[in-house]
Amino acid sequence: MKSMLKNKKRRIKNREINNLILQFLSSNSGVAKKKDLIESLGKHVSLVTIYRGINRLLRKGEIISFQVGKDHYLALFKKDSKKILLFAFLICEKCRNVYRLELDKKDIENIAQAIEALYNFKSEFVILEFRGICNQFSVYTKTAVS
Repeated sequence: MKSMLKNKKRRIKNREINNLILQFLSSNSGVAKKKDLIESLGKHVSLVTIYRGINRLLRKGEIISFQVGKDHYLALFKKDSKKILLFAFLICEKCRNVYRLELDKKDIENIAQAIEALYNFKSEFVILEFRGICNQFSVYTKTAVS
């Protein structure tokens, strides 16, 4: 990716910006905050070019966009894939920090299969948000058991 971005802010072709966006997402486990992508590529390419690339990939169905808390995310997406995309997040209601979780997909796939059987609804991706209070703000009180 760096070899394509040697020069400061230069004109690049549609195919190049698409590849840069896809490479960035691939190097970040397939999902990244939109602002991180823009910060990374914005040093070398204009914002207009980046947003056009994002919109083009969204229209083609190669990526998806979603919001968790106040953060906007982009993720690689293959419509033909038989696997379900799963994103899980912890969101602290006090400090507003967002933490991404890695969960076992088998349980979610079982739930998705049950939903498909019951409602004839095929899930392509699942976003779970667990909202609460993180360790920094939670108060645990110990009570004596008599």
